Amino acid sequence: AAAVAGAVAQLCAASRTAPPGSSPERVLAAVRGELLAPLLDALHAASTAGLEGGASSSPLVCSHLAAAVAPLLEEDPTWTAAATALASVAERRIELGRVASQPDAALAACFAGLAAAAAAPGTPAREVAFSCASRLRAAWTAAATAAALESAPAAPAGVRPLPSAAQARLEALLEASRPLCVALCRADGGWLREVLAWLLPAPAAAGEPQDGAARALLAPLLELALAHTHARTPLPEGTVGLLFAACDGDGAAGVAAGVPAPLLPALCVASNKWAKDEELAALIDRDQAILDAALDGGGGAAEALSKLHRWVWLSKAAVCRGQAFVARQPAALVGLIERAAELADRSTSPAVAIAAARWVDTACGGLRMLVQPPGALLLRETGASCSPLLSQRLSAALLPRLAPSSAGDRPAGAPGSAAASLWRVHATVMVLLGLPAAALPPLLRLAPTASLWLRHVLQHCCDGGDGGGDSVPRALLGGDAAAERVEQALAVMLAFAGKLPEANNRDGAQAEAALAEAIPAALRFAGLATQLLPPGPASRLTERALQLLDSAASTLPPPTLYPLKKRVLRDLQDLLDHRKRVVRSAASRCSNRWHAVKG
Repeated sequence: AAAVAGAVAQLCAASRTAPPGSSPERVLAAVRGELLAPLLDALHAASTAGLEGGASSSPLVCSHLAAAVAPLLEEDPTWTAAATALASVAERRIELGRVASQPDAALAACFAGLAAAAAAPGTPAREVAFSCASRLRAAWTAAATAAALESAPAAPAGVRPLPSAAQARLEALLEASRPLCVALCRADGGWLREVLAWLLPAPAAAGEPQDGAARALLAPLLELALAHTHARTPLPEGTVGLLFAACDGDGAAGVAAGVPAPLLPALCVASNKWAKDEELAALIDRDQAILDAALDGGGGAAEALSKLHRWVWLSKAAVCRGQAFVARQPAALVGLIERAAELADRSTSPAVAIAAARWVDTACGGLRMLVQPPGALLLRETGASCSPLLSQRLSAALLPRLAPSSAGDRPAGAPGSAAASLWRVHATVMVLLGLPAAALPPLLRLAPTASLWLRHVLQHCCDGGDGGGDSVPRALLGGDAAAERVEQALAVMLAFAGKLPEANNRDGAQAEAALAEAIPAALRFAGLATQLLPPGPASRLTERALQLLDSAASTLPPPTLYPLKKRVLRDLQDLLDHRKRVVRSAASRCSNRWHAVKG
């Protein structure tokens, strides 16, 4: 079966390269047609045998045969028999439990072929693909219901919990069906209307609470449908308002843990592509009024955290449009951070101070999201409004306002500094983290700030502190946030190190000095990470710290490196025997690089 799949792939590749109308092209087309019927018979037999308890190799045989049929269907999407066979195999594998927590090659091949059929307008095979997708709703709903009922296994502090078996199966099913969903959305707006009626019912039609939990797990389908449906397709009236209300309800339950609503990305896409400017501004102002009232009174800060999440996502949709939103929303977000940090610093109520500190953390993450490129969320080819050079324009407006008042400012929690100033350094790092790599060379002057933050975070992690006695430091550095902060700080410093060759003399000298100052802290952390963090994050962050040391050895001038060479090589000895291969490999590369440093 594997040989057949390989031969069919070569045949299709040769067919695509043959000149149209030539003799080779006609011969290949004829052979392709003769192959289809026996392949479909073999696929039907293999899939039936595997699903009825046949030989253990049947699922693999089925995978290879489905992979052979899919490119044939892509060559000619009018082959209804192939589309019907692929749809039948996909449905049987789902119904009889063949969708495991790992990617299913046969299912992915079936959906890839059906996606090609869905993209061919006016063909019977396209109708088969649409019919299969409609019947998939039952499988998606059953998988989401099982995932909602099954709790995830417990995880150690500081480690993101692994998904349960049912959640893993749901994720595998959604990932396998992604190509088909994208093709359906780009082919016809009717699929979007069907998904909206299914996953975003009117409040009066809401079912049991568990039904809502299952729909929340299927939010990626709604996000996918909105992202890949063209903006010229009319959206049912009131959809943006329904999403706005659903995000408020979904986020309220998880606000204590700081978990945003699962429908927030869908709200962002719908607002950007279909809402009018005045409608979008009204939604933003509505949440802004609630946020202002919460900060003024202080008592409602915890309850309003879900509104802050929603406000940030609406701001993302707005600033991508450009116009006045580019200046208005970032300034408003920085203002919210300032006020929340001040509330956390002055409040005598621990609950209010902790809630305000969470605001600071959430809003700093919002700065990163604002400057990030839209990526796969807002697609220009489907009519999303994406202003050009948006990341650069936003960073140019934000960074001067976030800059410390003097070069000697230190992060909060350090001796002689105010706790309320910590958010400035953290917010600056988050803005840098959201920028594309191409935008970093002109900002190398900020490398000392990134180095200062990295050294402060690593020192806090190695010393085992809780971020200080103030609420803002605890929210940004204490508890489970430490590993995330270390990863963010290392990522920014590694990005700056990679851009040093492009720097001018002045900025380059400042960045080189900042990178050199970070070497002792990174070296100390690499040696202690296994003792300080759970195994997963410890190995990953140790590797990142070693990458920074490797990058410093290849970038900085020898006179700067040589005084540190002996210490670095001595401390790397233990890491060469680390229990994780990835860490041993990184330590070996780093050691070789430092051995080559000459005085």
